[in-house]
Amino acid sequence: MEDRAPKATRLKRTRQQRRVSVTHQELLDAARTIFVGKGLDLCTIDVITEQADLGKGTFYCHFKNKAGVITLLMTQVMGKLAASIESRCRDIKECPVLLNTIIEDNIEKSLRGALVASLTRFISEALPPGRAPVAWRLKSL
Repeated sequence: MEDRAPKATRLKRTRQQRRVSVTHQELLDAARTIFVGKGLDLCTIDVITEQADLGKGTFYCHFKNKAGVITLLMTQVMGKLAASIESRCRDIKECPVLLNTIIEDNIEKSLRGALVASLTRFISEALPPGRAPVAWRLKSL
C-alpha cells in the first residue's frame, strides 16, 4: 500500500506562499485606491508602492508593469459583474425581463461606484492637507 498524505495536507500553502499572496493583495488594494483617487494616468508605480509601503522591486516581483495591475483589477471586476448578473438572472426565462434585469444591475453598480468616487474626492479636497485619515475607504453605501 502506498503511504500518501491527506489531500488537505498536500494543498496547504506554505508561510512564504501566504506572505506572497498578502503582498500581492496589498499592491492591488493600493493601486485600486490610487486609481479611484487620482485616475489611471496620474498613478505611477512609485505612488502604488508608497501607498502599499513596499519597495519598487517588490512590485516588479508581482507585476510586469502598471498595465498588469490594471488588467488584473479589470479581470476581477468583470468576474464579479458576471457572477452578479448570473445570480440575478438565473431563473429568468423571458428575454425582455432578462435584459431589463441586466441593465438595472449595471446601472445600479455604475451609479454606486460613481457616487463613491465623487464622495471620496470631495472629502479629500474638503479636508486640510495632512488631516485626511490614511486609510479612508468608502467600500459601499
